[in-house]
Amino acid sequence: MPARPARLSILADLDGTLLPRPYGTPPVHPPLSDGPCLAPLVRLLKLGATVIGITGSRLATHQERFVESIPLELRSNVMLAVETGRVLYRAAPDGTLEQDTSLDDALLAQGDCTPQPGHAARPSV
Repeated sequence: MPARPARLSILADLDGTLLPRPYGTPPVHPPLSDGPCLAPLVRLLKLGATVIGITGSRLATHQERFVESIPLELRSNVMLAVETGRVLYRAAPDGTLEQDTSLDDALLAQGDCTPQPGHAARPSV
């Protein structure tokens, strides 16, 4: 059996880990491009890695700070888990984010979870 090529996925907290820490009063929330992590992430994305940023914040905050700092042609390998990982978004081919409901769908089909807000429950098959 031929060996499958390795696939690298990186899951990382955003606030103060991949993204620079907020500073000042009122707080300034710098984007990924203002910190040291953008260039290494771009190199990994070019090699086919998937990067999943996780935050307790809402989508709007980190869509701008994280996703929009990544070059458009590489965003298809980027995901953003917001609200402490409760809601997952994937980048569409045009770079916009779309909610990924595939895990909810699979768990709902087994009757193992309550759907997230905005995601209709489906009967078990």
